[in-house]
Amino acid sequence: MLWHHSNAFVLIGGLDNGSGALGSITSIRVDDTGGIVPAFISAGLPDPKGKVPTLNGVTGSGITNLDISFPLTLLTHGSSYVYTFTFEDVNFTGTCQASFTLTQIQFNKTVTLDSGKDAAFSCGPGTFWFWTFNGKVIPDFPGPATLTGTVTYGTSKANISSTVVFN
Repeated sequence: MLWHHSNAFVLIGGLDNGSGALGSITSIRVDDTGGIVPAFISAGLPDPKGKVPTLNGVTGSGITNLDISFPLTLLTHGSSYVYTFTFEDVNFTGTCQASFTLTQIQFNKTVTLDSGKDAAFSCGPGTFWFWTFNGKVIPDFPGPATLTGTVTYGTSKANISSTVVFN
């Protein structure tokens, strides 16, 4: 098992004249982020035993955990995948709806290869959500594609995208 630890730092202002600040990203408050914030969208293999995806599947864990198929970026035509989309509700109360699209540029046109939408649900501040969508079989058109997760909350939308490649 390989683990990699990285640090992210944020620079606010300029340090050249002493007017800026440097700090760990975990120590900086984001004031103008509102509504819903997507965490990620991924494509993974369907579990033939039906155990994954699951919430809190690690027995004895002291934290909430999401157990999904390993996220893949290289997808094989003729196969189907499970798309996992996660987001957190920062400060919105109301109706939400999760959806995804898988698109690809083919002959200078954007083609929707797959898409899905869940039923609307009530969401509120401090909650986090994950949705899984069982995808269609990938057609035979090699090259990059874009996997996008969208959550509609009230009249607003938040998106997150990931690049995948078909071989």
